[in-house]
Amino acid sequence: MKISMFILLAFIFILSLDLKGQNNYQKAYIINNSGDTIHGFINYKNWGIVPNTILFKEKSDGEIKRCNPQSIKGFYVAEEYYTSANVAIDKSLNNVTVEDSVYSENTVNVSAFLRLIVNGEISLLLYRDKYKDHYILQTDTIFTELIYKRYFVKKGKDSVFLYENKKYIAQLMFYMNDNPEVIKDIEVVKYSRQSLSPLFLKYNNKKGVESENHFSYKDLVIRPSVSAGLYHSVYKITPQLSEKIKLMSSLPIPTNSGLMFGVGALAMENRYLQNQSFYFEIFYYRLKYKYDYITSSTKFTKLTYNNYVDVDEHHMVVQMSYRYQPDLKKIKPYIEVSSGFSIIKNGINSHIEEEHFYDQVSTKQYAENTSEQSFGIGLGLYYKNLSYGIRYLSLYGKTIMFNVAYNFKSI
Repeated sequence: MKISMFILLAFIFILSLDLKGQNNYQKAYIINNSGDTIHGFINYKNWGIVPNTILFKEKSDGEIKRCNPQSIKGFYVAEEYYTSANVAIDKSLNNVTVEDSVYSENTVNVSAFLRLIVNGEISLLLYRDKYKDHYILQTDTIFTELIYKRYFVKKGKDSVFLYENKKYIAQLMFYMNDNPEVIKDIEVVKYSRQSLSPLFLKYNNKKGVESENHFSYKDLVIRPSVSAGLYHSVYKITPQLSEKIKLMSSLPIPTNSGLMFGVGALAMENRYLQNQSFYFEIFYYRLKYKYDYITSSTKFTKLTYNNYVDVDEHHMVVQMSYRYQPDLKKIKPYIEVSSGFSIIKNGINSHIEEEHFYDQVSTKQYAENTSEQSFGIGLGLYYKNLSYGIRYLSLYGKTIMFNVAYNFKSI
């Protein structure tokens, strides 16, 4: 069994590496530095962070060209618009811990593709790196990052909030002060795409400029998955089962190990730095165990009975997990808490023999379906399209599970 499981896990890992390397060319176009639009195909990777380069070809079997922000003005693919820009980016985090309450921005000039959120006389764009989301304001050919900071000071082991620097409010006031109808909106706007987008749309529409929200992807994407793994269970007898097969509480609890298989769906925000997700899964495993124990009776004379009980259970577990995962570049470890229920199909064979004469006293069979609530905690990590996890599950007993899941592309 161990060798078979190792082969299965190795196969899933190799499969994920192979699929990860596959191309995904979709219909697209680029705008060259002369302003000409060239239609063709771009190798679309559903980018979490903005790409430094893209692969483009004019025909499906044509020559592949590598394009960067210096070689083209922009491109369009999969309902996403990108424009090339030279912009000063603050590489520091939005949440800053300081010792003396003095902090300066860590600004770096970059040449990058910026994703268009709202177009217009004043446009809103996004530059996303491994640290955070940077919102960029564009007027003509000038690009300005909107700045927001929250400062904390260390007190012992804790970080205590100090103050907010909403520089982006002053920046918006400066660029949009020719439209009095949006001033009140600027005063309360939050530093987020969901809050900034309506403001930019309103400003442009009030100015009579055609404007549109081009940020079309869903806040949450669903990634189907398949999983396989091992379980080790220390089983606890349910009151219903104990009553049916007349078990005594002093009997030892057996352990079981075996394979488990499942399907699931990972729901998470379509971004590389996302640190929260929900995982819905349905998985199956089977428990088989035997109880051999002795009972006695003194009703007429002392008799001893050998009891043989075979239990065969099929578990179909429906589980919802909340996961928190910090980002560590190529890998994303996570911790999870989960809750759900298990549908259990019990098959029980009970056979009793009198010890002295080995006469069969009774043979009984039971079959029933029950459901039990379950709770779990676990940890794991994402690597490319794979996720590895270990989980402790409480389900009328203690079960440790290790599984590997392959997460498909979003639907």
